[in-house]
Amino acid sequence: MLSLRFSLFLAFVTAAAAAFIPRLRQNDVQNATSTGDAAGSQCGFEGNSDLYGLGIRLGIYFQWLSAQLCRLLYKEYVVDLDRAYMIFLAAVFIALLVLTGDADSTYDVEVLILMYILICGPFNFISGQLGEYRSIALVNVEFIVVWPATVYSCWFWFVGRESSFLQQPADCGTYGFVFKQVSLRSHSTISFFRAVSVLLAVILAFFHGFWFYLVPLKRWRKDRETNKPVLESIMSWWGPSRMEGRDGGPTDRDDLTKTALSKIYSAFCLVFPILGIELTLKWNSVTGVYTIRSIGQLIPSVTGLAGLVQVIYGILRYKISTGLSVSSSDTPLEALAKTPKEAVEPESKQLSSVQNRELERRGEDITAA
Repeated sequence: MLSLRFSLFLAFVTAAAAAFIPRLRQNDVQNATSTGDAAGSQCGFEGNSDLYGLGIRLGIYFQWLSAQLCRLLYKEYVVDLDRAYMIFLAAVFIALLVLTGDADSTYDVEVLILMYILICGPFNFISGQLGEYRSIALVNVEFIVVWPATVYSCWFWFVGRESSFLQQPADCGTYGFVFKQVSLRSHSTISFFRAVSVLLAVILAFFHGFWFYLVPLKRWRKDRETNKPVLESIMSWWGPSRMEGRDGGPTDRDDLTKTALSKIYSAFCLVFPILGIELTLKWNSVTGVYTIRSIGQLIPSVTGLAGLVQVIYGILRYKISTGLSVSSSDTPLEALAKTPKEAVEPESKQLSSVQNRELERRGEDITAA
């Protein structure tokens, strides 16, 4: 846990410092922007490696993968990852605000890249579960960090993009990823991002308000089990495995379909932002963000990988400690996919064991008497 938090702290410092480190832009790119000369050699620009360089991106991707593994196999630990990632996102958002104030040296494509991190990334951590692993304070932090990013996205796509940021020459093109390559100058693409931004802002505000204002907080605390099935049915539809065995959980008939959808959803949350970031960088010919030779890139990538290894080790240790026997012939994925014995033991068998122990205790009391 210490090494993981230390890695997130380093990522926090790196992201915050990136906003204050001046960046050198290539003169030919600036001339092409001002004169409209779109020769092939002048397309593209030098990216901000201090904010989204290869090492930092790898560190973020490792965090996302760690969160997905924890959500599926070790959900007690995902809260710590979530809390640390929210701190990191707060630093990235502050850096984005500073870059917005210095928009004369910031390209609109860079904002889109940060939007993938700020808005898409948290869905790898945020769960609809209202169980014992997520506190009210953590949900408040998630809302305070993620919701302003969606509001900023609304401003960016409605107003800020065309008035406040640099753009590449028209002949070079400016591209983004929405399941395929799309032009960011297309009216339909802009309308799509506007609609998604507004929808996310409204949905997040609705669920936060529903949870904390429409449902009385005191009643939630006093009679938690009464309210939990209602809220979980709304917010945890994609995660039936997290409701398994609870009152109001999915039926056997629904379980196969919803569990499959849950896995598809988890894979989408992981793959979509990664593709969005990498393809956007490639299609817009962003340079200077594909090396980890510098210390500033090496540290986040190594610590992110160390955090992932720590998560995998923790999952294996947790499963072994709860009665799981891992064979030496099992691959790491097979070992991780196994379920602890206590989790799969039929309820009837558990009750039978309790009854047997009670009968044995009574027998000992009778013998002693």
